[in-house]
Amino acid sequence: MRVEFAGYSGPLPPFVLNLVNGVPFLKAQYLAMGYTNYDVICIGSAGGRGIGIDAIYNSKGGAGGGGGVQWVEGLLSSLPVSSPVDVGVAGADAISPNGKYGGDGDRSRFNTNTCRASGGKGGFPGYGVFPSPFPHGDGGAGGMGGISDVSGSGAVFVGPLPAGIGTGGKGGKGGVFYNNAITTPATAGLPGTYSETNASIPGPGEEVSLNEFGHLIVPGAGGGAKATPLNLKSTVYGSKIGGALGHGAVILRLTQV
Repeated sequence: MRVEFAGYSGPLPPFVLNLVNGVPFLKAQYLAMGYTNYDVICIGSAGGRGIGIDAIYNSKGGAGGGGGVQWVEGLLSSLPVSSPVDVGVAGADAISPNGKYGGDGDRSRFNTNTCRASGGKGGFPGYGVFPSPFPHGDGGAGGMGGISDVSGSGAVFVGPLPAGIGTGGKGGKGGVFYNNAITTPATAGLPGTYSETNASIPGPGEEVSLNEFGHLIVPGAGGGAKATPLNLKSTVYGSKIGGALGHGAVILRLTQV
């Protein structure tokens, strides 16, 4: 791809690319155009929803966690000639038979370890009426930026997150309606987080909602993240909340400094 700005003088305008899974980024043409610096945001994909045992207990499985996020900047010249790109695919929602885990989300990466973010974990199955020894109906953990894990938070950082790192929100716990009463309340999904004060990056969590019978037992999905500082869009990636995109993202912005 060759891009030219005919008749343009002065510093080049920022150029934003929504990179495609499996298609490497080739820097040569952009260096030739005069671009010198890059910023890249990687967002992991969302985990899938677990399934409950509706036919017996009218229970719901847990919601999937949101994808983690990392923001990295550097000199374009420091990248290799060809930088591999991985964009995470969302974990599948569990389907019948009842009592299955949601699929785990996948990581997104730019140039392997230059920028990386794991996907959210899938939600737990929903079981029974009363609490059991295992976390029935629990939501999946959110992903995290800056780690090599495919999904989940891996070895969680101790203390404040390092600069440029964010986590996906944990999915909500599925509720149970039994004998004309809610015996296990559902919970909302948590929002994503980010290491620095930048409200334009974390994605919101989802509230609890009604099932097909009007019972408030459907858990909320965990929040993912946005690449607003680079693409100037409000799109949420790596989350299964309404209006968001479950898959991950690798958003690259080139600038001339």
